Amino acid sequence: MSGLLTPPYPPSQNALAAAHNPLRPDVKGQWFNGARLELDGYTFTRCRFDNCELGISTPQFRLVDCWVDPNCRIFYRGNTINVIQLFTNSLGLDPKVWGGFIPRRNPDGTISIGG
Repeated sequence: MSGLLTPPYPPSQNALAAAHNPLRPDVKGQWFNGARLELDGYTFTRCRFDNCELGISTPQFRLVDCWVDPNCRIFYRGNTINVIQLFTNSLGLDPKVWGGFIPRRNPDGTISIGG
């Protein structure tokens, strides 16, 4: 990861366009700073994301040896939240803090996810 600590040169317009191409190519060695990206369908390899908005609506994406800045905001859409809620079910998270990331707990002790 040491090669990713110093940002590479800013991406060209071609690299940004490739990241939004409906053909979903692999994106390699790019730096995204302040960009809004949909990750679905892409494989990002050795890329860096600083202060970005990253959207996902499916689990069909890959990040391989990438750096994701803690200031990035991730937007979960569609059924991706269902997977998160099932995963967090047994973690005992505070609903006041975690809200939509935990399943709805019913009075009879059951949970509801996605409906």
